[in-house]
Amino acid sequence: MISPTRKQKIEQFFNVLDTNRNQMLQPDDFKSVAVNICDLAGIDKFDKRFDNTIVQSYRIFIQVLTDLEKHVELEISKDEWVLFFE
Repeated sequence: MISPTRKQKIEQFFNVLDTNRNQMLQPDDFKSVAVNICDLAGIDKFDKRFDNTIVQSYRIFIQVLTDLEKHVELEISKDEWVLFFE
């Protein structure tokens, strides 16, 4: 069981990643975060590092799906996200 403070932080992290605010984490959410990171780092879309960052974001998403044993659905609910960190 996680503490209320830790749960709140995990939920806040979920909200940061949920860029389209539909209460589900999907591949496009992770891509949007990666694009924002590139923007902040001054990496434009023609730089090889841009593509590498996007690929890494998808790999993270797929790894979380794998760890949650989700083999068909390509989305993660907030409840599943919190359980992932328990």
